[in-house]
Amino acid sequence: ALAVLNKTPFIPFFITMEDTDTLDSDGFPVQAFTVHILPAIYPDTTLPLPARKEKMRRETYEAWVRVYEEFYGIPLAYSEDSCPRGENREEPHA
Repeated sequence: ALAVLNKTPFIPFFITMEDTDTLDSDGFPVQAFTVHILPAIYPDTTLPLPARKEKMRRETYEAWVRVYEEFYGIPLAYSEDSCPRGENREEPHA
């Protein structure tokens, strides 16, 4: 919302993790984290404020899904167990 109000781009990022060949003291693989800095998303100043916010939110979510699916090689899917209070959401709120 601040990017929209200030007419500035938003730079999304997404963190992925994967096992390394190194084991910790309990015998579990040490996790390696990768920070993916994604292309800037600019507010569409031709749209009304609520639509501008929604478009940036949707574009950010779509960028996160692309990184997840490319990195892990599987579709992003939410289960009912992973949603707060059992709500079945199609996507998280950014």
